Amino acid sequence: MKNLLQINNLESSRSPYLQQHASNPVHWQQWDDQILAVAKAQDKPLLISIGYAACHWCHVMAHETFEDETSARIMNENFICVKIDREERPEIDAIYMQAVQMMTGSGGWPLHVFALPDGRPFFGGTYFPTDQWQNLCRSATHEFHHNRDRLIAYAHDLEKGMQVRVPVISSQEDTHFDQNTLKEAAINLQDRFDNENGGFLGAPKFPMPSLLNFLYDYSLLADDHTTNQHIKHSLEKMAMGGIYDHVGGGFARYSVDSRWKVPHFEKMLYDNAQLLSLLSKIYRSCPSPLFSERIRETADFLSRDLRTADGLFASSLDADSEGIEGKYYTWEKGELKQILGDQYHLAEKVFSIDSYGYWENGQHILQMKSDYEYLARNLQISERTLHQSVMQIKKDLFQHRQKRIPPALDGKAIVSWNGLAVQGLVDAAIALQEPIYLDYAQKTAQFILENVRMQDGGLFHLRAKSQAYTPGFLEDYSHLITALISLYQADLDQNWLTHAKSLTEYVFAHFADKETGFFYFTTVNQSPLIKRDIDLTDGVIPSANSVIGHALHALSTYFEISAWEEHAQKMALNMADELEHHPGSYSHWASLVLKLAYPSVDIAITGANAREYLQQLSKDYLPNTRVSGCINPSSLPILTGRYSSEQTQIYICHDKVCGQPLKTIEDAKREILKIFQKKTITDQI
Repeated sequence: MKNLLQINNLESSRSPYLQQHASNPVHWQQWDDQILAVAKAQDKPLLISIGYAACHWCHVMAHETFEDETSARIMNENFICVKIDREERPEIDAIYMQAVQMMTGSGGWPLHVFALPDGRPFFGGTYFPTDQWQNLCRSATHEFHHNRDRLIAYAHDLEKGMQVRVPVISSQEDTHFDQNTLKEAAINLQDRFDNENGGFLGAPKFPMPSLLNFLYDYSLLADDHTTNQHIKHSLEKMAMGGIYDHVGGGFARYSVDSRWKVPHFEKMLYDNAQLLSLLSKIYRSCPSPLFSERIRETADFLSRDLRTADGLFASSLDADSEGIEGKYYTWEKGELKQILGDQYHLAEKVFSIDSYGYWENGQHILQMKSDYEYLARNLQISERTLHQSVMQIKKDLFQHRQKRIPPALDGKAIVSWNGLAVQGLVDAAIALQEPIYLDYAQKTAQFILENVRMQDGGLFHLRAKSQAYTPGFLEDYSHLITALISLYQADLDQNWLTHAKSLTEYVFAHFADKETGFFYFTTVNQSPLIKRDIDLTDGVIPSANSVIGHALHALSTYFEISAWEEHAQKMALNMADELEHHPGSYSHWASLVLKLAYPSVDIAITGANAREYLQQLSKDYLPNTRVSGCINPSSLPILTGRYSSEQTQIYICHDKVCGQPLKTIEDAKREILKIFQKKTITDQI
């Protein structure tokens, strides 16, 4: 092992991010169970560098610092240097990110941590210029050898501070949910609305689909017109802004400014999957050519650019190409004139080839200042004619862009993110009545169930280079279970629910914390680092616990498992204080409370034409509705005894009571409206 530590051993890694650093003169090591033992044996501190393949500033620091011989010599002589792909090892990233945030008040990637040989951190930060980095390494080395007792004491105090209190699920029987809690949360969030640009005030600007999803559902259930219009406005601004790739489809990670103009150009699977779901939901409530176009283009981007040979979805596309951020996506005015010819003047007006879309160094970022209706009116042409011309412009630019050197693809497929992609494609298939997207979703889920499994029936976390590895984390189970439920609600294949139930039972057996009632991020078999984490905060991706809470709520109804229903209720109830005071950080919990505080409806469809009836009912989006159905007799409790071989029937169920069978879609809608009695929802139907 000692000899191995004297070379860079990242070449054998399956991670594209680690491979990017395989030629560094730094003697990078991969994280494994032995690394702490070696650090203790050699009495050396750890220097841990964490990032991901699409991270622009990771590339900058790699080029400026980790390719620098002086920096490498200092690092190699004084530390055991460890490189970690945060997407491969999210549990390690989460621990050290929390530590750096506590030490410095902020975090990000690249993430750098100096730690004692036992892994406890004593200093950290993010990006450092080369001179500052070298001085920092020298200072850390001096402190380790001359003031170790002080470092140990600090690391001990930091470790104690990292033991975040997890609320213990109450044993009280009362599981009443107050709608006022949700109203206060919405009011709190409304204070941060950016009424001009959409989203929330400030920059950089992240889409935050989970937060927008909660607010949109709340706006329908609570008849909150202001919030409803703001969410639509936000999606329109994103869909027209520079954060969207108008040539190839898909959204970038975030914009560096407040009006969605200049993206941080990397494209992540999880962002696009969640935005696809949100766009599809809003389109079903409020059809528009813009949303239809964005749904189709984003779904096509996923299937064209991120779909792997296995039928899974790759993690991301880099921000850089040819070493330059955004080079693949930006355009010079002269270049556009040459490509488009007579169509240039239309493109100039549609895509803001002017000061509005100008970026830097003669480059423009395509974006729409005005929507199609406004443009058509001012150009005095029909929207149809305008849209046809724009599609041809996009096609010409796409064909030209294909000749450029593309950004690097991080080809590893992460199960949790693929779960999000499956759900996004299901939602797109429902919104646009497009079978091919459902087919992609079905094949992806089936491949995971058959090929990304451990011997004990559990999931692996990811698959790369035709090999699945790393035991799955709670997020992998929660997002895949949710995706399987969505698939059932789209195609009525009960096998999806059977798999979802089996995986949920695995979660209880391997992740449950009996003291708090929540679920650990790692299984009992995975060695904890500093602490075994329980993930509760909803960020860009919802927390694994909030997602499993939603799944328990749905599965408890499908299989009549009252213990799961009670568990979901008590999880949500125990997050009430956090939701009330910090709604922006607990948005998916808020969505679960919406299901518990407002009326909900189960729609059961039985008979030979059940799928056709489902397709008709699904054209309208209704929050707090859940679908079940069968074309043959089913063992699901809600369907048992309700199948008829002679006719297709619809049962509308509320508070565990189902009404008389209905024979038409119109009758079913009327019964649903009687339960909700909400004008906003009435308007959507």
